[in-house]
Amino acid sequence: MKLSAEDRLDIWLSIAFEGSARLALQYEQYYGGAAEVREAILGGHAELSGRMTAKHKALVSASAGDAYLDDFISKLEKTGISAVTRHDPNYPYLLKEIADPPFVLYALGREAGKPIVNPLAVIGTRRCTDYGAKVARMMGKALADSGFTVISGLAPGCDSLSHEGALSSGAEFPTAAVLGQGLLVPKNDGTAQTMERILERGVVLSEYLPETQASKYTFPMRNRIISGISTGVLVVEAGKKSGTMITVDCALEQGRNVYAVPCRITEVYNCGTNDMLRQGIAQPVYSEEDLLLRLGADLRYSEPSVDPITLIKDPGMKQLFELIALGEKSFDDLFEISGLSVEQLNMHLTEMEFSGLIKQLPGRVYTLN
Repeated sequence: MKLSAEDRLDIWLSIAFEGSARLALQYEQYYGGAAEVREAILGGHAELSGRMTAKHKALVSASAGDAYLDDFISKLEKTGISAVTRHDPNYPYLLKEIADPPFVLYALGREAGKPIVNPLAVIGTRRCTDYGAKVARMMGKALADSGFTVISGLAPGCDSLSHEGALSSGAEFPTAAVLGQGLLVPKNDGTAQTMERILERGVVLSEYLPETQASKYTFPMRNRIISGISTGVLVVEAGKKSGTMITVDCALEQGRNVYAVPCRITEVYNCGTNDMLRQGIAQPVYSEEDLLLRLGADLRYSEPSVDPITLIKDPGMKQLFELIALGEKSFDDLFEISGLSVEQLNMHLTEMEFSGLIKQLPGRVYTLN
């Protein structure tokens, strides 16, 4: 691992002020640079914050020495972890623009240390519906197929499903995950296999030291990186108060475009996207093509797709298809909303199932196929 003097200073700052990039930046501004901060620490005349614990102050001082830093870098090399510092030409250029960019992105995977091209975040709730799961996979694949790198947080639900969708593409570098923990800490939330697949074809990133455990503080800090790396953020499903909405707030503060998939009006937990659309803070997305056009993707060389609704001639059946396209609907929901008789409803639903346009889920709930 070839590291410049500036790289080593950034690594030291990431050790000394882990998870507190904003505080470290304040020290840089006060002393005139990272080298000056380190000199003040080594000289014993640095004015460290009174909010720091004695343990933290001891770490700041100890890690400033060359021996400590050499040992840390040696451990990185042994575990195959790359340190992408602010001075590395492959550090995500958009991330440098945020108020508190991490000094180092620790990277693991086949594409570690390589530039991330056309990054777009796809995020959402852990408790996604079947509809949300389908959309997350679909959007992840469509983006990767079109030359975008899908950025997400590898959490269960929409995040990991968007990664999986991207991995189902034939793209060379389809996705990058940003963790709220160290890279060497095992994933015990059911996403370990997805992480292994990402490592084989993409990259996993973290600003945290390799053995840092996840906590309630690390995930919100992680979210600013997801949006900071990306040109925009697509929200698949989200609760009104959730980690997803924290990422959206970060994206808006960072001047990123926010896109959202409308959810069904009967959905209780994941109606945050509809609120975003109502407030005008997100642009609505109705299909893969719609998203790609909003992103300015060139679709001229894509396989032309046929809109299924153009194949439906019966007005009643077309109405049902449009209702189901908005989100999963139960038989009772469709009966109440459509005004069709039970006989007509059964006939149309059966015909659309046989045609492969929709599928029936347990409890006579219908969704697009």
